[in-house]
Amino acid sequence: DRRHRRKAQVGRIVKQAINAELTGIKAYQRERELRERLEDEDVETDIGSHPIGEIIARICWDLGLDPNWRRWAEDHWAVEEARTKAPGSPYAEDEEDGEAEEDEEEEAEAEEEVEAAEPDTGQPAREISEAETAPDGAGTEEPSAAPWSADTWYRHYKLPHPATGSDPPSG
Repeated sequence: DRRHRRKAQVGRIVKQAINAELTGIKAYQRERELRERLEDEDVETDIGSHPIGEIIARICWDLGLDPNWRRWAEDHWAVEEARTKAPGSPYAEDEEDGEAEEDEEEEAEAEEEVEAAEPDTGQPAREISEAETAPDGAGTEEPSAAPWSADTWYRHYKLPHPATGSDPPSG
C-alpha cells in the first residue's frame, strides 16, 4: 500500500532528524512523540496528497526540530520535489533563492562568531600598521624568530586582552 510506504518513509526520515539533533532520553521521547504524531488524522489524510517534504517539515516543527535539509537533498523524493517545485516542500524553492538564504545565514553566523570573540571595550578598534604586523622583538625578551603568543602580542602593543578584555599588565 502506497500510503503505508510513504508513512514509513516519513517516519524514518524524521527519526534521522531526531537522532541528528538529540541523544539519550530526549531522543527516545521525541521518537515516541513521532509515533503518536504519525497516527494523527491530519497526517493520515495528507500522506497521500501532500509532498513528503511538507509532511516531514510539519512534523519536525511540531517536535521542535530544525533538520538539516541538505541531508536528504540527493534522495529521490527530494530531487523529485525540487524538480517539480512541489508546493509546501522545503525543496520547492528556487535554487538561487535557497543559495542566497544559505549565504545570508552563513554570513550572519560568521558575524555572530566574530562579535562573540571580540569583547566590547567601548573603544574603537586600533588600526595596526604593516610595521607592527611583524614585530622584530626589539625591547622584548621574545626572540624575533619565535612566533608571539596572543598574550605577548597584546602586552607589547598595550591592547586589552581579547579573551578577558583586561588591560595588559603594566611594566
